[in-house]
Amino acid sequence: MVKILAYLSLFSFLAINTYFLLIADDNIEQKNVSHTLSYLEQNYQDCLFECFYALQETRPFAIIQVDRLVHLYNNAWTEPDKIVAMLNKVEKQSLISKLTSYIEEKDEVDRSILLQKITNWCRVKKLFSVIDMDYGYKKSDLINATSKLGPTSYIIDNLSAQTAQADMNINSMSALEENEAYYKTINHIAGLKIDTQFDLYSQIFKYLATNKE
Repeated sequence: MVKILAYLSLFSFLAINTYFLLIADDNIEQKNVSHTLSYLEQNYQDCLFECFYALQETRPFAIIQVDRLVHLYNNAWTEPDKIVAMLNKVEKQSLISKLTSYIEEKDEVDRSILLQKITNWCRVKKLFSVIDMDYGYKKSDLINATSKLGPTSYIIDNLSAQTAQADMNINSMSALEENEAYYKTINHIAGLKIDTQFDLYSQIFKYLATNKE
């Protein structure tokens, strides 16, 4: 009973917070790229830069914009949070400027889709951070939960760092693989429609509520 009440409390808290995030920026397709990225940087800070280095649509471009990071441009996974920790303020502002131009060059449909995905990404990361820091769940708990759900179960089986193995699971993952699974889970959810995101959150929260030790 206690676990179920905790689940309901967590779901209500995150749902309400996400609702206000949605109404605060629900006309994103009408905003220009510079305005949107500026808004996201102001409200999500380093989370936005982690997004640049996590999403496949921006990761390769973002890496080669900083000369001392070019060596990271390969097929191996490099943790977005660790990349961002290496950047200074000047490099971050330069990255924002270059990503703005990069996105502006896309056609209207692709530009709108990418901006929405970046915005969604920051929202999902914030919600996951609340679960992690405020409710005491570890990243491995979130990965384990999503690995049990159909829409996100494929992620662990497709990590670039792992060797092919049929029994891959959270307990056998390296720190690098765990990081990759965590960010790729956020990538996946960021690409979903809002109602589908909420349905997935519901499944994740229910799993966490009934399986936390």
